Amino acid sequence: MSQKSPPSPAVLLAAAQRTPIGALQGALAGATAPQLAAAAARGAIAAAEEIVAADPGHFYMPQQFNNPSNPAIHERTTGPEIW
Repeated sequence: MSQKSPPSPAVLLAAAQRTPIGALQGALAGATAPQLAAAAARGAIAAAEEIVAADPGHFYMPQQFNNPSNPAIHERTTGPEIW
């Protein structure tokens, strides 16, 4: 007797920017999931940088991906937890 897989968790889309139908004209059709994720991350970072630049006294951007302490702490803590 085979076991049923649990249902996939629901995907929650917290926010989205709409584009006119057909504006991309299939430009992303050949993109892989990692390529789409990388493009989305670059877009999110660019949007955050614009927000900070508009009012630097009100917003702070920690630069997670440009901070050498970030991978260092993960190597010391998260890595051993995973392995």
